[in-house]
Amino acid sequence: MLDQAWEALKGLDWGSDLSPLAAIDQAIDQAQGNPTALAELEEKMLGMLGDANHAGRDYIVRRLLLVGSERCVAALSPHLTQAETSHQARLTLEQLHLPAAVDALRAAVPAATGAAKIGLMGSLAKLRDAQATELFASAATGDDAEVRAAAIWCLGQIGDEAAAAALANVPADDQTTVAVTDAMLSCAERLLAAGNPSAARTIFSKFTGEGQPQHVRLAANKGLLATVRR
Repeated sequence: MLDQAWEALKGLDWGSDLSPLAAIDQAIDQAQGNPTALAELEEKMLGMLGDANHAGRDYIVRRLLLVGSERCVAALSPHLTQAETSHQARLTLEQLHLPAAVDALRAAVPAATGAAKIGLMGSLAKLRDAQATELFASAATGDDAEVRAAAIWCLGQIGDEAAAAALANVPADDQTTVAVTDAMLSCAERLLAAGNPSAARTIFSKFTGEGQPQHVRLAANKGLLATVRR
């Protein structure tokens, strides 16, 4: 049954009946807790990845999340910058929580564009990868408005002093001012939570003036009060 399922995977197309692949899913379930069996399934899937069509690659990458190890990082890395495969390859590497996978996500950012680049940066921000701060800082001053906005948000999610410094260097204009303000306040909140009220206080103080929108002043003053209590 498993051999037939692998054969069926070769011809998988969007909208195809997935029932012929049930033996693969069953094998994955049965392999949990068995390193040898998991390694064999991973090896089989990686071997098929290069020859599979788009639907087949998507299926394989999703299942690699369940059986994958550091060995699959190199196989998935080339797919991170490709529009058709970036999304699922990225999610799989993100959820493996392996240092090599984070390195691969970070390494793919410079060559990626558009939605793929935004997704990669989002994964790194979710993983709080401080080593990606320079990448975010560069993207925050780039030509693509959507990428720029995403990079600014990502710096706010990193939320350390280096991220705040990078945000301070983003040129202020109609498209970035609101996003930078939100990200800076996010940095201040994260710094406060991390036990650095002094750095948080410095940021909050910048947004308490009368020139700021009311909701920004309220948030900054609330944050400033919280730093005094620490």
